[in-house]
Amino acid sequence: VAASAASGFLTGTTTKAASSGVATFSGLGYSKAETITLTFTSGTLTQASQSLTVAPGAPNKLVLSTAASGASGGVAFTTQPSITVQDSDGNTVTSDSATIVTVAASGGSGSLSGTTARTAAAGVATFAGVSYSKAETIALTFSAGSLTQATQQLQVLTGGLHALAVTTAAAGATGGSVFSTQPAVTLQDAGGNTVVSDS
Repeated sequence: VAASAASGFLTGTTTKAASSGVATFSGLGYSKAETITLTFTSGTLTQASQSLTVAPGAPNKLVLSTAASGASGGVAFTTQPSITVQDSDGNTVTSDSATIVTVAASGGSGSLSGTTARTAAAGVATFAGVSYSKAETIALTFSAGSLTQATQQLQVLTGGLHALAVTTAAAGATGGSVFSTQPAVTLQDAGGNTVVSDS
């Protein structure tokens, strides 16, 4: 037996001897979720064939289909991450609209904001409004129960001017004299990072 009109491959024993005029296969499988044609041949005998639709298997792993990018402190990533739920052979589990995928950040001192948990729709979980506060390089880890996680590295840059913050308070004030401690104000982005490029 062979598979045609296909991008995957058959697994198992693809040759079987007839017994009492019947060849019954066992252990056959196919790797991709798609419609294929199984063709049965034996020497010069007229072939037999059948069409077979192979459905995705059970959810097994998470795959990063769209990486987060365009990250600056305290502002939603310009490109939000998207995660695909796949079976063990890499097929998207299009029947899955129940898996809840969460995202967490590690390797930094800031925090994630926005919607950090999304439910898959047709096997895909697309995040929205996620941001990170600090200008630093972090790892994003996407999880869903016992499924194999997906990860990505992300460099969060300092964003545009957003606010002023008093970083040194004036002190030592007496009438008619200069303050003994002069105030200092820091220009910050939306995540509280100092905009060092501003001069």
